[in-house]
Amino acid sequence: MPLGRQATLTGLLKGGSSSGAGSSAGSGSGSGSGSGSGSGSGDGGGVPFVKKWPKFTKEDFEEANTLLATAIYCCNLPMTIVEHPDFLKFIYGVAPWMQGKLIGRKALATTMLDKVYGMTRKEVQQFLDKQVEGVLGDWQLKEKTVSFVTDWGSNMMKAGDSLKEMLGNYVGSVNCLQHLISNGLKDFAKNESLASVISKAKEVVQYVTGHCAPRAIYDEKKKELHGTALIKAGATRFGSNVLAMESVERNEKVLRATVGSAEYDAYIQKQSKAADKAAAVKIKGLINDTSSTLFSDTKWAVDTLAPFQSAIKEVEGDTAKLSDAYYTLQVLNKHVKKIKAVQGSLVHVLEDDDTPVQTQLLALDFVNSGFDEAWEQRTKQACTDMVVAAAILDPRYKHKIDSMPPEDLTRGEAFIEKLAGRMFGQEGLFSFRDWLLSLLVYACSLAVLYTQRQVLTTLDVPPLYVSRLGWGGKSWPSLLISRCIIRRRKLRDVADVALFYAVCCFSACAGLYLLQPAGGSSSSKAGVQPLLVYGSTLGLLYGIGYLIRGKNVLSFPILQRHRYFRIKQRMRALVKSSLVLPSLALGPAAALSALLAPAAAMSQQQQQRYEWGGAAGVLGLWRAGLLCCYAWAAGGHMLEIVFTERVAMAADDDPQPTAPLLAALQHTDPIVQDWCLLDLAAVAEGAPGARSRRAAIFADETGANGWLPISRYCLAELRDFVAVLAGALPSLQGAAAAGSGVKWNALQLSAAGGRPASSAQDAALWHLQARYCRVVACMRALSGLAAAAFTSDRYGVLHFSSPGLGEVLAAQLGVVAVLTAFTRHSSSIPVRPASAAARLLQRITSGGSAAGAGGPQQHVDAAACALLDTAKTCTYRLTNTYGEVYVVAKKMSKRCSIEQYGTALAQHFVHTYPRVSKAKVWVEQAPWKRVEVGGIPHDHGYAMCGTEVRTTHVTYDRAGKLDVQCGVKDLKVLKTTQSGYEGFLKDAFTLLPEVRDRVMATSVTATWKYAYQPMDYDATYATVRGALLDGVFGPPKGGVYSPSVQFTLYAMAQLALERAPQVESVFLNMPNLHFLPCAPVGSSFDDDVYVATSEPHGNIEAVVTRKDAKPHCRL
Repeated sequence: MPLGRQATLTGLLKGGSSSGAGSSAGSGSGSGSGSGSGSGSGDGGGVPFVKKWPKFTKEDFEEANTLLATAIYCCNLPMTIVEHPDFLKFIYGVAPWMQGKLIGRKALATTMLDKVYGMTRKEVQQFLDKQVEGVLGDWQLKEKTVSFVTDWGSNMMKAGDSLKEMLGNYVGSVNCLQHLISNGLKDFAKNESLASVISKAKEVVQYVTGHCAPRAIYDEKKKELHGTALIKAGATRFGSNVLAMESVERNEKVLRATVGSAEYDAYIQKQSKAADKAAAVKIKGLINDTSSTLFSDTKWAVDTLAPFQSAIKEVEGDTAKLSDAYYTLQVLNKHVKKIKAVQGSLVHVLEDDDTPVQTQLLALDFVNSGFDEAWEQRTKQACTDMVVAAAILDPRYKHKIDSMPPEDLTRGEAFIEKLAGRMFGQEGLFSFRDWLLSLLVYACSLAVLYTQRQVLTTLDVPPLYVSRLGWGGKSWPSLLISRCIIRRRKLRDVADVALFYAVCCFSACAGLYLLQPAGGSSSSKAGVQPLLVYGSTLGLLYGIGYLIRGKNVLSFPILQRHRYFRIKQRMRALVKSSLVLPSLALGPAAALSALLAPAAAMSQQQQQRYEWGGAAGVLGLWRAGLLCCYAWAAGGHMLEIVFTERVAMAADDDPQPTAPLLAALQHTDPIVQDWCLLDLAAVAEGAPGARSRRAAIFADETGANGWLPISRYCLAELRDFVAVLAGALPSLQGAAAAGSGVKWNALQLSAAGGRPASSAQDAALWHLQARYCRVVACMRALSGLAAAAFTSDRYGVLHFSSPGLGEVLAAQLGVVAVLTAFTRHSSSIPVRPASAAARLLQRITSGGSAAGAGGPQQHVDAAACALLDTAKTCTYRLTNTYGEVYVVAKKMSKRCSIEQYGTALAQHFVHTYPRVSKAKVWVEQAPWKRVEVGGIPHDHGYAMCGTEVRTTHVTYDRAGKLDVQCGVKDLKVLKTTQSGYEGFLKDAFTLLPEVRDRVMATSVTATWKYAYQPMDYDATYATVRGALLDGVFGPPKGGVYSPSVQFTLYAMAQLALERAPQVESVFLNMPNLHFLPCAPVGSSFDDDVYVATSEPHGNIEAVVTRKDAKPHCRL
């Protein structure tokens, strides 16, 4: 309301209040009149005064009547109040000038009511508009929001209308389907038949759950009959009525048992009031009377309303989609039409046996009440064009599109075309200009990745070494020049690096220009010159940082994890570099921009080209630079991850699978060669789907199209690698210069102290990093193919060609030896601390991930150790595959004892290798036994049937002397009686009493030596083992008494010597395993409960020999 208007209205209501009342003093009285004069009499006398009323217009009186009518409406006062004498007396007393101008009852009920309603509606609309505008503005949703969902409330619909006008990209809205179905269910249940059933079910639930005694009786019967709780109907959600009826139907037995119990009858008799007693009897009649149809009617009502209830649950779930709304309504429409189709006269209803009478009456009520028309109108409001379009586009309902009504299909397709036009049109959400700018940004990022790819083809980057200036591979000048400028001292490398820098600078400038915030004034944006300077600085810093790290794409894949984990572990460095680089580039860019700015006076338009735009402009440039760096870093990391992925060079069913491998090995691009080596390593190790490709390598009898070129290439890589690393070791530089065909031995290499030539050491360091993945792939390929040849090489290519198995094993051992010496030598060299300038340059260029000024010592150590582990693993693969242990076992003509196998293995080593003078073999045999299932032996199932392990130790020398010792260990025995400990020596300090009866337990470890070899080792072993057990236990009946473990030990060895004449010496070790008597609380010990204890115990052992025989072991 305008200020002047408000002042006028205030005067209208209060203007005569001070002058229209009389004033008096003392005991006098005063009176006032409409003219504003007053008089008084008394002791004080009256003070008469006269005031003229202000002139009021017609609009002022209308506004006063409007305020009065609004107060009457809001206070819910009767409209006849304006004709009440007391009300008129009050109004005229306060504002006497309203006489003849006050609104009448008729106008208050007609014209004024419409006016106030319109004003109130306008105020509500303004309030909603303000709230919606505030939400959209605070969250910046005006241009982002294209649609919304609203319920069927009046204010919600009004707010939706306001949203439609405010949203610039509005395409359509959706009404809440859950509210629609709930309201439809409510209208559906207004039928007399359904309403009666719902009322009865609600009455039963409310009475049983609302009275203490019936509820207690119901809870007791519910436990007995395994019922469930009764559900009360809610006040707002009509669907809860269906749940209440379901609980009544589900608990029919419990309810009948409740009202049919004696407790309920007693409850009825206790009711003093007639109304309470009648209510209890009524509930009993509803549930238990034979004429009552409560449960059948409830079941019919639940079945009739179940589709509505299930539809509500489906659309209000978390996984519900917009397309589900259309087909949910289609299902409900079919249900409604099915009931509507059951129409006919009353005679038809009585004659129809399949359809319930209630359904017939419900159908007739539909026709009479017009529910089907109302439901059809609701579904039309819910099935908007957007809902139909979502149903068409959802692939889950692709099979239902043909059954969609033609009019719905037409509406949906038209909406899809309209939406596509809005999105991709000239002024749509994604305009042509936006697409063009986005494509340009992507093109710049791809150009950066392409130049990175070109630079990364130069894998070997030798350090720059200048002795006069003190430059070496560990110094930062050498690092910057060798990695970031000259690379491999070739003109093409320098050109690739220059192109990489140029593309980075151009991409940065283009990205800054395109990614700056579009809004804001020109004074808050950076000019052209700061943009170009900052973009060039940012591009140069990123290029230097990427190249100075010295990591080619295949430098360090120690753990070949899944690409998801590799992306995840790089995210931290990615975000860090994206934040650090744009921030560090601001300082140099600002200084350079100030130097390049002209000193002469310029016009305002020219001056804007050199301005940074204040804090807003700097922040906009920084944010755009952050996005550019993030795109570059993400692309670079993805490039490295993709280049370390295995690329299958051929399919498993390719007729010539080795041809692409051989062609890739001869490719001029090192990246392609690395891909080929990774694929070859996976094929050699039997990757899934590559078995036939591995077999094809040995399919050629000559090996010219498989094994020979592959092995020669891999061996050349390994020999070159060994030669470079050996040249960095002082004690091996002469051997490395003698040729790459040196066969290394770990015993010939020793870590020499002192400091080698810096150039050779630095070259070895960088070569180790650059060739890491190639060496790993070559070792994996050679060892995998050599191991696979054991079963796949049917022509013997590996054994009869050159290079063969010997060359492969020698190369593997050479790598192991030189890496062992190199790691020892590298660890002996002290690492010089990095200077402050070097640490700052490291932080700027690599975000803390590059090697320090002291060189890549930490990286080299990790790489060398990882490479050494890989080399040892590959070497073990060869030795295990072609180990004589398994070869001898394979050559045994028949099943043999472990003594025979050990003898054959020892003789094999002595007879095969001239330098071997004696061989010792230890063999153990665990007691595996075939499992029986249902009394039938299992064909491949075994279980260990005991703890004892059979052992043997065979020694054979070149003179033909054979020494066989057999034995058993972990043979656990126990005697519950016939054992004691008595007759031992005693002195003054002996406290242990003698025991006549105790539990004896021990774990026997025994070995025996043969004087001459028996004809049957298994039979002799069984004889000795039986003698040992007989010495412990004695005869089956009664056993044998053991006064001590020492006595029993000697008896066991003596019995073994008697029964096995081939045995000349027996060793026995038998610890005392104590089991102490236990007397639980409240009972006594009766030789029945013993406790195993780990208290200190004796360990008894002895060697018993024949006369004149020497013991075969020491105690």
